Amino acid sequence: MTADANPASPHAISFDIASGPLVISPDTPLPEITAPVVIDGTTQPGAENGAIVQLDGGKLGPGAGNPENGLVVSAGGSTIKGLVIERFPGSGIVLKSKGGNLIASNTIGTDAQGDANLGNLKDGITIDGSANNTIGGQATGAGNLISGNVLAGLRITGGSASGNVIEGNKIGTNPAGTAAVPNRYDGVLVDGAPGNTIGGIVPFARNLISGNHFAGARLTGSGASGNVIEGNYVGTDAQGAHPLGNNFDGVFIDNAARNTIGGTSPTAGNLIAANGSVGVQIGGSGASANQVLGNFIGTDAAGRHPLGNVLDGVFISNAPTNTVGGAGAGAGNLISSNGSSGVQLFGAGSSGEVVQGNLIGTDVFAHPVLGNLYGLFENGEPASATVGGTGAAKNTVAGNRRANVFLGDGQSNQGITLPGINPTQAPGVSKAANAPAGKAANASQAPNPPQAQSGPIVTSSSTTASGSLVTAVVLQVRTPLDPSRADDLTNYRLQLPNSGGGFATTGGGTIPLRSAVYDSSARTVTLSLETPVSTNLMFQVLVSGLTDPSVHGAGASPADGHQVLVFGRVAPGHTAARGDQNS
Repeated sequence: MTADANPASPHAISFDIASGPLVISPDTPLPEITAPVVIDGTTQPGAENGAIVQLDGGKLGPGAGNPENGLVVSAGGSTIKGLVIERFPGSGIVLKSKGGNLIASNTIGTDAQGDANLGNLKDGITIDGSANNTIGGQATGAGNLISGNVLAGLRITGGSASGNVIEGNKIGTNPAGTAAVPNRYDGVLVDGAPGNTIGGIVPFARNLISGNHFAGARLTGSGASGNVIEGNYVGTDAQGAHPLGNNFDGVFIDNAARNTIGGTSPTAGNLIAANGSVGVQIGGSGASANQVLGNFIGTDAAGRHPLGNVLDGVFISNAPTNTVGGAGAGAGNLISSNGSSGVQLFGAGSSGEVVQGNLIGTDVFAHPVLGNLYGLFENGEPASATVGGTGAAKNTVAGNRRANVFLGDGQSNQGITLPGINPTQAPGVSKAANAPAGKAANASQAPNPPQAQSGPIVTSSSTTASGSLVTAVVLQVRTPLDPSRADDLTNYRLQLPNSGGGFATTGGGTIPLRSAVYDSSARTVTLSLETPVSTNLMFQVLVSGLTDPSVHGAGASPADGHQVLVFGRVAPGHTAARGDQNS
């Protein structure tokens, strides 16, 4: 308050608490910081090895309107350093209005040791319309630990929240980066904010974004353009050697355009691995002209060992003109050992995609030893896509378990190399039943598997609950199925609603499924959820209409496209108790 009353020059607040617990527990909300100030907890004796001065909001309750936040800075030009900020009813730190602030060396959402969850009840840090702030830093110890918060670890929101740099932090883990202390929403959420940088091209700028309950990083909304996510580890431990996945996608671009994931510099690529859903998901008609460059998606940091994402490496859903890789030096991605496809192009809206210069199913030396289930999978007949090319634009797609390339209508696939298929693996190129001649131009390099058809017909569905949590979904099918195909998790996808509460786009994330178990006598498939969801939450299950032909038995009538089953709260045309079919 004294600093605010004398705003002529920046003031410094230092600490020298002589005895007793190093805990400040305010009884009333802290005043907003309206004059530049430096609050430096590292000045407290004994703080040489990390933040020890605790700012604890546990005594505060929600007030009128928004809950009380911890430190709210509107002054700009301020520094908050070396504090433990925990248990506030709102966000731990809020930056708004003027920018140019530095937030470094703090522990936000845990105890002083960084192991126990004492999360703030909103975000760890909220940047609301404030520009050119630095969260963390490249100096030793400058990074923040942002873990255990109830919403996002870090939220950047608003059209004027640009030029922010997020570097050197651990978001969703313990201080060593070896165990999860999850934020309960996304690790980093960029909501309608343009031109921010998460990570950097030097190792000290790397963020570790792992262990969070939703996506590692999410870019959402038309205003979230021109952001760069580079040089980070997303879903692994601090060494990039062991799994520490976010529960849903590693990176999710939701109706946001012209963002870059990775880069062409040798150190700009991200390691995106071991996440509970997709490595990189790009979804919605507004998600155009994004670039995914130079990343390792589904391997360890060395590119030698498998750390696959549970579903696809890259999943593009009804999102146009995005680029995965490229012909330029350093543009290609390594996309291997993922549980479903290396790259999947889904839906007619995925038009104008370019997939070039990638290694898909190999290790970093192009040895075909880290196969995905499918290499490249075109699903739902995208209007057009260019896969491969000549010279450096060629993809190397090899060693994938079921098929290296599955192509449907509208695709140009010259230049895909298929350097040998292990006889125990599925063959190389297949095409949809209605694909015109010439679509499988490289098919002579490996035999074609049978052509794909539509999947099983689901006649009814229900949920299994434990208390207030849904633990499984049961699908009743019309005709007998091949058990080996019915138990294949890649045929099913369970999605949360998007921010508007519906499923018009790719939604709010994908819930990983633990297993699919087919009961031939009852003709049911039971899908067990990896993470149970509330019975009050609306969600949908998609049953793929482009599966292997043996998924459905003789006489089954193929469905048109995919089937959509909706569960949870009542929606128009659906019954909450059983999840009606909507296909």
